[in-house]
Amino acid sequence: MDSTQNDSSFHNLLSGDDPVDPVFCDLIRVLDFVVMEPNDGTQFRILGQIPHWFTGIVEKSADSGPFIILEELYHFAEGFIPLAESWWAEKRDGTLKSGPWTETDSVGSERHLELCAVSLNGRKILLLQLLGEAYQEKRNILQSCREQGLDYEILFKTQQALNKAHDLLKTQADQLKELALVDELTGLNNRRGFMTLAEQQIKIANRNKTALTLVYFDLDNFKTINDTLGHAEGDRVLVLAADLLRDTFRQSDILGRMGGDEFVALITDDDDFGQKSVSERLEENLKNFNSQSELNYELSTSIGIAVRRPEAPCSLNELLAQSDMAMFEDKTRKKLKRR
Repeated sequence: MDSTQNDSSFHNLLSGDDPVDPVFCDLIRVLDFVVMEPNDGTQFRILGQIPHWFTGIVEKSADSGPFIILEELYHFAEGFIPLAESWWAEKRDGTLKSGPWTETDSVGSERHLELCAVSLNGRKILLLQLLGEAYQEKRNILQSCREQGLDYEILFKTQQALNKAHDLLKTQADQLKELALVDELTGLNNRRGFMTLAEQQIKIANRNKTALTLVYFDLDNFKTINDTLGHAEGDRVLVLAADLLRDTFRQSDILGRMGGDEFVALITDDDDFGQKSVSERLEENLKNFNSQSELNYELSTSIGIAVRRPEAPCSLNELLAQSDMAMFEDKTRKKLKRR
C-alpha cells in the first residue's frame, strides 16, 4: 500500500466533512501515529495517512484495503483491546493507554510501541504510536510496577480506577464551585448568590405588586489603593466596605459583591427605608467610619439607585443596568467637581 493512500482524515471524525484534510493527515503521520477504528470482529480500519514505519506491516498483513487484524500483528494487543472495549462502553473522557512494549521487525530492529484508546463524538478510536524519547521513561514506570508484583492487566485496571476517581473528584469540585453562593473574601453573596435571591424577590414583588429598590455601589479610588498599597490592603478595604453595607442595610435586604469593588443591595419592600434614607444612612455611616478609622485615607463610594415599580416592571438585568448607569453618573459628577 502506498504511504500517501488515505481513506479519511482524523479531522473528519470531528467535523463530519467528506474532504480530507491533508495537513492534519501529514501531522498525524509525522508524529508516528496510526489512527484506527474498530470495524467488524477483530478488524480495525485505518484512518488517514499511514506513517512510513507502518506501511510495510500493513502490506504484509492485509490485502483487502486499509484493514488490519491488530492481534495478529501484535500479540500484546490481545490483552489491551478487551480493556479498551470496556473503556469505550463506559463512554469515558480522556485516554486509556496500554503502556509501552517492544516488537522486533523483519530485519531485527526493535520498535517501541504504545496503544491508546480515545473516544471522539461517540466513536471508538485506537491510536498506535511509535515511541521515541518517551519510551525509556514509560518503560521505567512499568518496570517499577513489575517490581511491585503488578502485571499489565492489573496496571490497566488500576489506571482505570484512578482515572475514574480523579474524574469524579474533579466533577464534584466543579459542581461545588458552581453551587457556591457566598463570596469567600467578604462573606456577602457572590454574583451568583445575589442573582439567585434577587430573582426570587422579583417573583414575590410581581405577586404582591410591591416595589423593589436596587442600590449599586462602587468604591472610589480603589485601583489607586490596590496599586500603591498592595492587594492585601485592597482586600482589607473590600472587607471593611462589606461590613459598612451590613451596618447600613437590614437583614431582610439582599447584599452582594458583584466582583472587584462593586457591591449591590436590593431593598425588598417600599417603606420609609427608601432612596433618600439609603443615601443619608450610607453617608452618615461613612462619615462615622472615616472619623474613627486608623487608615491613612478616607473611604468613599459612588452610588446608583434604580426603583422597580409594579406599574412599570422590568427584569433583574434591566434593573442592574439602570442602577449601574446611575452609579457611573454619580462617579462622573464627583470627578468633575474635583477639577
